[in-house]
Amino acid sequence: MDRRRRLRIDAGLVALAAIGALAGCSAITEGGANDTLAPLPPPGQGAIVTQAPLPPAETSAATTSAPGTVADDDSDPTSVAGRYLNAVATNNAAAAAALQTGETDPNTFTWAVATYETTVSVAGDGAWGSPSCAAPAGTTVRCTWMQNDPGTSLVLVSDGTSWRVSHPLAVPASGPPASIGQACIVGDKGVNFRGGPGTGWPRFEQLPPGTCMSVLDATVTDSEGAWRLVDADGRLGWLVERVLRFQ
Repeated sequence: MDRRRRLRIDAGLVALAAIGALAGCSAITEGGANDTLAPLPPPGQGAIVTQAPLPPAETSAATTSAPGTVADDDSDPTSVAGRYLNAVATNNAAAAAALQTGETDPNTFTWAVATYETTVSVAGDGAWGSPSCAAPAGTTVRCTWMQNDPGTSLVLVSDGTSWRVSHPLAVPASGPPASIGQACIVGDKGVNFRGGPGTGWPRFEQLPPGTCMSVLDATVTDSEGAWRLVDADGRLGWLVERVLRFQ
């Protein structure tokens, strides 16, 4: 092959690479160009979180498949969470929309309706109860209502006067595990920050390359690979492992 022909081929490859890079910059992905990274070291002493079916729950005549009626009080996160879960249990999209904020994909209400149906089908009515909300941490609070592990919570955010449902979050029932180190997102694409370990969980944010975070000692593996629970500047969520590299 002569030198001029070789130069034309090399130029063509560079052009194709440039087009691919432009197309990838706006993509929302679980990993994309980062797929070839070496995996993170295994977790430390903490237990691996599994996604086993919900266990049978204790039931009683007083337990219903949806939270009871609660007073309308947007300044109380427990009231907002309870009304939202009622809307989910009755498939009332309009009522849920009035209590929800932010954009998620899949939509939090759609996810919650499917989760409600699965929960009641697998574990019975007792696994779906009234919410128990932790003390607000600034403008956010987590409200748990399902008896399973990882514990499933709704994250609510406040504008100073009213609370609104943001997204679901899966965290081991004992609480966020210890950090095993710092890692950063590498590659050239933003990645999905999800409430749980899997693409079926709503994406509530997209994190750009270079974002660094604390990796917590919990993993889940599915068809996408391993997922890691992380704390990104106080925001808990799950990232697919292959986009991370320890620092």
